[in-house]
Amino acid sequence: MAAETKRLGLIELTGKHLLEGLSRMKAFLIDPAARTVTAYNFYGHQDDIAKAIECSDVHSIRVTSNETLYVDDNGLFNDEKLDHPWELVGYDSPLVGKGLLLGNDKLGQLIGSNYERIKDMVFWSTEAEASVMFSWR
Repeated sequence: MAAETKRLGLIELTGKHLLEGLSRMKAFLIDPAARTVTAYNFYGHQDDIAKAIECSDVHSIRVTSNETLYVDDNGLFNDEKLDHPWELVGYDSPLVGKGLLLGNDKLGQLIGSNYERIKDMVFWSTEAEASVMFSWR
């Protein structure tokens, strides 16, 4: 069976991944359990976002005019994720679970973001802070 191909601007999508040569996008994976922000190869499909952040329901948060953070939409209902809350500068609520940050240009095409700036925007919460944030559990 031939793979379905869709034309989006100058980029062709075959199946669920961008064609070879344009296949990987540098994104940033935020892992609160490991307390790391690392470069991540993103392949251009929403299923890849859910897989990267280990969830089934993805929620998007607009960070800047050209950056979006994706997190688990049900993260606050998962007790294991509540053990490692984190915060993002400019976002008022605590976040839990992994996050994936992707950049885009004015046309919506994926672009890279600045690692040092992203790393400086993430703050890890302590166990004491987590127990206060989620004292209802």
